[in-house]
Amino acid sequence: MDKKTPLQLLCFVVIPLSCFAAAPFLVAGAVFGDADGKGRQFALDNPGATIEVGHLERNVTEREEIRSSRLIIEGTVVEARPHWKIVHVSTNPRIVTEFTVKVDDVLKGDPGGETVKVVMDGGALDGITYKTDAVNLVPGTRVIMLLANDRNGMFDDSYYPSTATKSVYTVEGDRATNGLDGRSGGVGEVKERISGKL
Repeated sequence: MDKKTPLQLLCFVVIPLSCFAAAPFLVAGAVFGDADGKGRQFALDNPGATIEVGHLERNVTEREEIRSSRLIIEGTVVEARPHWKIVHVSTNPRIVTEFTVKVDDVLKGDPGGETVKVVMDGGALDGITYKTDAVNLVPGTRVIMLLANDRNGMFDDSYYPSTATKSVYTVEGDRATNGLDGRSGGVGEVKERISGKL
């Protein structure tokens, strides 16, 4: 049997192994990479559809929620940008909205700037409305938010609510309300309660 040269070994062994190792990532890129295209096709196939989806909420105490949050802020929503997102190859694309929130006060963590980006399920795009039981935010809404890092890595510099439905208070006047969880009170009272459980 002829002895292989180093170049031949490279061609016959290293390169095929490299391709084999990279295959799952190439497949994942092909499947998950075109969320916008798949979303637009879904919109064409289901014109004007409204999709209602609930959340499977983690059963955590308020103290656990606060302590597990990487960042807790009071701020104002200044921008809302919906995006298509593919969660799993076997499911239809869904809509998430990326909110830009101007930080007015920090109760925990370091926002790293004057604004933070927060991604939440739901929104409207290409004629499709994706409704969830999470709070509905629009630019101008004042909020208190308990946040964790983006769990799916879709937006590298973004956060998401620590729990899907309980981690966002809306603020009107001097009152902060979490309608989904029944927790509410004066803004100062809510912030003091959160600070006391850090």
